[in-house]
Amino acid sequence: FNGDTAAANALDDYEEGTYTPSVETDNNVTAGTSGTPQGTYIKIGRLVYVTFSINVNTFSGVNTSGYIRLYLPFTAANDGIGTEGNMFISQFSIGTSNVSWMGGEVQNGFNFAYVHYHNGNNNNTNYMTGANANGSFNVRGTVLFRVP
Repeated sequence: FNGDTAAANALDDYEEGTYTPSVETDNNVTAGTSGTPQGTYIKIGRLVYVTFSINVNTFSGVNTSGYIRLYLPFTAANDGIGTEGNMFISQFSIGTSNVSWMGGEVQNGFNFAYVHYHNGNNNNTNYMTGANANGSFNVRGTVLFRVP
C-alpha cells in the first residue's frame, strides 16, 4: 500500500470460510444444540474475525459447574500477553434473568473463547457455567483474535 514494497508488509494470507461452532464446558463435554450452529470467519494475516450463532438447548450430562467455551476455527497465538482476543455477544437468550451482558476472551494458545457474563444481582463479572445459564444458551456474536 502507498508504494510500500517491503516483503514484511505484504498481505500474503487471506482466507474466508465457514465452520460449525460448538459449545463445551472446560471438562470437554459437548452441550446439546437445536437447529444448526452457524459460523463464518475472515482471516487476514494473523487476525481472525469470526461471526457465530448457536442455540444450546440442554446442558444435561455436562458438568454444570464447568466454564462454557465457544470453539473457534483456529488456535490463538501464544504471544505471552495473556489474552489474544475478545468475544462480543450482540444477542443472547439464556435460562436466567439476572444476566445484564455477555462477552468473553480468547486466551493464549487456545482454540476457544471462554464466555463471561455480568451478574445484575451482585454487579460482578464471572465465567459463564451451565448452571449460570440454567440449561439454555442461545447466542450470536463476533470474536476477534490473533493467530500464530
